[in-house]
Amino acid sequence: MVTSSTTTRKGLPAEVWLLVAEYLNHKDLLHCVLVGKEWHAMLFMNLWRSVNVIDFDYESIPPELHPFGIGRILNRREDYNKMFRANASHIRHLTVASIWSLKNLGPDCTNLLELHHLPCLWSRYHWENSQGYDQYRDLDRQLRERGTSILVELIGRNPRLKKVRLQLPDYYSPLAIVDALSTRKGLKSIRLKGSVEYDGDWSSFPPNVTSTVLQRIVLNCKQIKCLSVDGNIRESFHNRKAQGDGEGEGERDEEPMAGPSELESLNLCSTYPHDSVDMTAILPHVPKLGVLGLPCAMMPNQFDEMAQVLIERKCCPMLHSITLKSYSLKVPGVINFLLNAVPQLRDLRLIKCLGFRASVLKPVVDRHTKTLQSIRIVIPDMDPHPDDVPEAVSLLSPLSKIGSVDVSERVVYWQRRAGHQG
Repeated sequence: MVTSSTTTRKGLPAEVWLLVAEYLNHKDLLHCVLVGKEWHAMLFMNLWRSVNVIDFDYESIPPELHPFGIGRILNRREDYNKMFRANASHIRHLTVASIWSLKNLGPDCTNLLELHHLPCLWSRYHWENSQGYDQYRDLDRQLRERGTSILVELIGRNPRLKKVRLQLPDYYSPLAIVDALSTRKGLKSIRLKGSVEYDGDWSSFPPNVTSTVLQRIVLNCKQIKCLSVDGNIRESFHNRKAQGDGEGEGERDEEPMAGPSELESLNLCSTYPHDSVDMTAILPHVPKLGVLGLPCAMMPNQFDEMAQVLIERKCCPMLHSITLKSYSLKVPGVINFLLNAVPQLRDLRLIKCLGFRASVLKPVVDRHTKTLQSIRIVIPDMDPHPDDVPEAVSLLSPLSKIGSVDVSERVVYWQRRAGHQG
């Protein structure tokens, strides 16, 4: 192995070449590795620093046609596994779909900085006319029963993890995975993808654990800077069986970590009221929170309760950015929250909110004119009102003296010009 003190035949230290390699794409890096033995020894580990093993594009490529599709991956599985395991220690940034690939990393995968695991990409493909489905289904079922333990063990072997993105509903016990993440003290960003499917009967869905997940992360992952939850996090239909096998949710006896959370950004815009996210239980623990995307379509009383906590306890003094998605702006609680609970409002995002009228939001804009830096209004794409865009323009037009207003088909955006401070 070439060390940082070694000087190459071109006269430059190896550490300089390693720095240059950080800016090369995978194809160019491969060409450099093939130059000769010296460059191979120096740069080979960089070739594996970022690995993307998404097994196929489920939206456009049938599995049997993809190089890593079900038919071919089974035929090449042994060679594939050996290669993966042999270089697992070099991987820093990993994107992987199937639980097979996750399992095949082996015990030497201990240096991950980023982990993106999205097993849903396998399960969402329409398999009816695809060869190998039965074989895939059997193998997948065997691994899914141990999927939680496989991921928990991988998290435990990687103390340097800084960023994770996970599809939690594809595991039998999402709470066990959240508990494993709470042990990674260097973790700075967590993005959890849930399920957003709706068949008209919410009672048919597995038990909701979204609120529990959020509270566990806030109370136990104090060092997290950014947390995003996209969709509803629910237990698997099979989780009751998993609980019987010792992988269930269970109750935690240990006390949460002492001290306030370091969380600065919390995005819950794609969660829904059916998840009953209790914001009043979260906000008192995040004094450094600056960016907040609220859950979709919260009830008016939830806005009143949240505003009361923010005003009376002054628990989030740094809060300056609010995103609302799929709200009715005619609900008094929404406007009262924007008027009174966020005194230093700088950025406001209204995504597909119903009942948009300039007269409704004018008090909010007038109240925060001195602090506002940007306003983004996205008009609903389903059954939009013909007056929505003109109303948005009329709301922001008075601000054109201190900023610029841009209008597209369904987006109206205002940004304060540099030098025009309140």
